[in-house]
Amino acid sequence: IAMFREAETLGVVMSARAASGIEDALIGSGVLAPLDTDAICSEFLSVFASYLARDLPQYMKSWLKRSPPQVKLSFFAMGTEVSVNVVLPHQGRTREDAVRVIADIEENLQAFGDDWWPWSGGKLSLINASLARGETAEVPPQMRTLFARAWAIRQVTNGLYEPRIAKLVQLWGFHDLAANPQAPPDQERIAQLCAAIREAPAYDGGAHYGPAADVAWDFGGIAKGWIVDEALDQLALCGFEDAVIDAGGNLAVRGSRGSRAWRIGIRMPDSDPAQPELLGTISAKDESVNTHGDDQRFFFH
Repeated sequence: IAMFREAETLGVVMSARAASGIEDALIGSGVLAPLDTDAICSEFLSVFASYLARDLPQYMKSWLKRSPPQVKLSFFAMGTEVSVNVVLPHQGRTREDAVRVIADIEENLQAFGDDWWPWSGGKLSLINASLARGETAEVPPQMRTLFARAWAIRQVTNGLYEPRIAKLVQLWGFHDLAANPQAPPDQERIAQLCAAIREAPAYDGGAHYGPAADVAWDFGGIAKGWIVDEALDQLALCGFEDAVIDAGGNLAVRGSRGSRAWRIGIRMPDSDPAQPELLGTISAKDESVNTHGDDQRFFFH
């Protein structure tokens, strides 16, 4: 038994015939005395029974802690597939509770997508329509926080992140998957819209913006991340503190998966989505992971 344990520790797998040959050689050389097989079997069964009674329950508890039960559901919102994966707590919350909370999150994300899509007829598109008419647009109270956050990022990045880019996105044809652009837009029109952005007024955090006729707002760079964080807060308030939400590459995690961090796979952009090839994996806990590739909304020219 000691020899087997040592071999197992070293990662050695030995056939029964080889083990028997070694044993015979050791006995023949006088290193070992002939073994009492019945006594060894009896001792083994005794040790194994002790393990079942004492160690196995603890091992099973440890295994369950490492791999706790989870609920994972997917739905379509904000123009992309959204997946929500939550770990069920040991007590107090059931699978049915998780399903109900995820259904509420689905409703919230769909409403958010309608309100914040620049061209959908929702609240943001109404703001953009007012600007296009040369008017000063009213920013509803519930939208001002994200407006202010986007403008703060714009200032910190010195315009490398620009939330007033919707007309340029539309000009390139990337606002609609059905648009299928085949060539870059007119360079003069691109220059006109870039100039309009530079000359447009700043956002002061208040209830109005404009006038700015050739400017339209688009929060695509941060909006999904914003609402994903809100959804994770909602899950935590409902008792699900360990969760991950992926909204089309805008992914955020809270807590862990039992005793382990969440493992996030990064897909190769040019691999088949049905059988993705991974570029790599990372461990994440209480953080966001965002990926951007050139495999969507592109054309060759």
